[in-house]
Amino acid sequence: TDQELKLMARRHAFAGYTKWGMEKASPPAPPATLFSSTTERCVCTRHHCIDYNFVGVPRPRPNKWYAEMKHDKQTWKEWAYAKDEFGQHYYWERWERYERDGKGGGLVLALRKDLGLKTTSDTNDERDGIVVVVGDHFNYILDRKLK
Repeated sequence: TDQELKLMARRHAFAGYTKWGMEKASPPAPPATLFSSTTERCVCTRHHCIDYNFVGVPRPRPNKWYAEMKHDKQTWKEWAYAKDEFGQHYYWERWERYERDGKGGGLVLALRKDLGLKTTSDTNDERDGIVVVVGDHFNYILDRKLK
């Protein structure tokens, strides 16, 4: 239906990589978690190689967020780095491990496509692509042609 098409057009998907580090917590952070203390918080910067969004253009900059992992390493929260005028994070997300992900001891693989890869027509396909495998799960994303 037209309504379903409009809803699907608003989907957002992305792929990339994350770099993380620690920064001073100000004001003091919530109680300590696996990647934080009351004086430091884990801050992550997600760089998007591929970014599908309903606006039609990729994000102009990386996304920063805080990570708070429970000591059992099964769940963590992602808190927006930016805050509103009331000092509240713009969003937070709760993430959970897959049951059959190998808990870090199984198969873990991430590959990025060679941007100069020749196609069967002997032309360069400059679209980005990423494959991720964790345990018995996988994901593959190939960028759309923007030209």
